[in-house]
Amino acid sequence: MTQEPDLPQMVSYGKRITDLAVTHPDATAIVFAASDGSDLEISWRELDARSSQVARLLALHDRQHPGITARSPRPPQWRWG
Repeated sequence: MTQEPDLPQMVSYGKRITDLAVTHPDATAIVFAASDGSDLEISWRELDARSSQVARLLALHDRQHPGITARSPRPPQWRWG
């Protein structure tokens, strides 16, 4: 009988972002490159804080309006700062 190889543990995106924010809080997670040539760097700490904030708002919306999914006809414009 052959033994199955150990598979990596599955982790949610939120958990992974939090883990990276703890390990590398000030390292760059995302760089937004604008068409004017400017860059906006977002750290793992900032990404974790903002993504947690959005998750809490979505959870609150779902509790207040069960069965209704929030949709937008246009992509959201994120404001960092």
